[in-house]
Amino acid sequence: MAVYTHKIKRDIQKNFIIYASLFFLLLIGIMAGVFTVEQMKSGHGEYFNAHFGNILKPTSDIWSTVFESIWNNIKILLPMILFGMWLVGIPFVLVAEAAKGFILGFTIAVLTENLGFQGFLIVLLCIVPANIIIIPCYIRIGTLAIQNAAGRLRFAHMPMTSAQRIKSMSPYFNSLMPAIGILMACVIIEGIVSPLLISWLIK
Repeated sequence: MAVYTHKIKRDIQKNFIIYASLFFLLLIGIMAGVFTVEQMKSGHGEYFNAHFGNILKPTSDIWSTVFESIWNNIKILLPMILFGMWLVGIPFVLVAEAAKGFILGFTIAVLTENLGFQGFLIVLLCIVPANIIIIPCYIRIGTLAIQNAAGRLRFAHMPMTSAQRIKSMSPYFNSLMPAIGILMACVIIEGIVSPLLISWLIK
């Protein structure tokens, strides 16, 4: 773990502009999500009921919440990873990063808007701790995707077989595995713990 941490620190120093840009995009997305809720006269109540209504029920199925959380993250991660395989995919990686921020900001605003102080506590105790780990994972994955997409330029005019192309992608997928593993572990823990905390906070 110490070796991996040192590797990330060195990579951040080397690619600081990419990391800073993705962090900035996430912040913009978060602010856009919050602003959207504030500007909506109606509609966010439906989002609240759809995403949190089942959690608030005493008979809520925790594992369905876990699988939904995993699926929601896969819907952002998978396109980000796939777009990182082509040079033209870089703008889409940036959009996916901003979309993650938007969803987070929208969720925070909806909770505080609908539950008031209880919503603030849910954000503070459930959403913030998990995203202290989740957000850096997204930034790391986005950085790797951009680096790989930019690196595709040197292979653009190089004749390669399908097997050689797949092999050339191996370092990219291998470098993604630790960040994806940490992210998914955090998402699963969040999916188990958050419904319990939310049910306790709103009693």
